[in-house]
Amino acid sequence: MLWVNCIGFLAALSVLASFCMTTMVPLRTLALTSNVLFSLYGLVGHIYPVLVLHVILMPINLTKLIELRSHALGHRNRRTHCGVVTRGEHDIGRLKQMKQENEKCRGQDTACY
Repeated sequence: MLWVNCIGFLAALSVLASFCMTTMVPLRTLALTSNVLFSLYGLVGHIYPVLVLHVILMPINLTKLIELRSHALGHRNRRTHCGVVTRGEHDIGRLKQMKQENEKCRGQDTACY
C-alpha cells in the first residue's frame, strides 16, 4: 500500500473517531486533524476537490475551537449562572431556580450553554 493511501486512511479514521466524540473540544480537535490529513492527502494524491474542501473547513474548525476554548476559560461563571447543572445540584428546588435564571439570561446579551 502506498504511503499516500495510509494518509487517506488515517484521515478517514480521524473523521470516524470524531463521530464518536461526545464533547465539542475533542470533536473540533479531531476535525482539525482530519482537515490537515485530508489536505495532505488531496495535495499529494492530486485530488483537488478533497484538498479544496478541507482547506476551506480548516479555518472554520480552528475558529470554532478557539471560540470554545475561550468560552470554557473565560465564561465558567456565566455558564453556571445561565443554568448548567453542576455536580451536587440535582435537587428540584435548585433546578427550578436555575430554570428561572436561564430564562432571565436568555433576554440578556450573554451566551447560555
